[in-house]
Amino acid sequence: MKKTLFIILMFITFLVFADGGSKESKTTMFQLTGVILDSITNESLVGVEVEIGGKKIYTDLDGKFTTIIYPGEHNIKTSYISYKSDSIKINQNKDLIILMSQD
Repeated sequence: MKKTLFIILMFITFLVFADGGSKESKTTMFQLTGVILDSITNESLVGVEVEIGGKKIYTDLDGKFTTIIYPGEHNIKTSYISYKSDSIKINQNKDLIILMSQD
């Protein structure tokens, strides 16, 4: 009987004090997609480095990128050979069109 009571009390204690992880884990993440184009020709740029929150990803053959991020304000940095690097701030945008200009 004491063993059963002890297990029940431990379970209740776990439920009371368990916080389920960090605050971010309780927030719904969303998918951010975008395409990067040349500002003059509007052609897609392949292999552009896109940095969001310290995470680096690269555009595909169609100049598109996709990542999962938490809601809120984010800085997006783009970098590509012979193009001007850029940094933009976004807030809750899900589909981006980013134009890059040549150096």
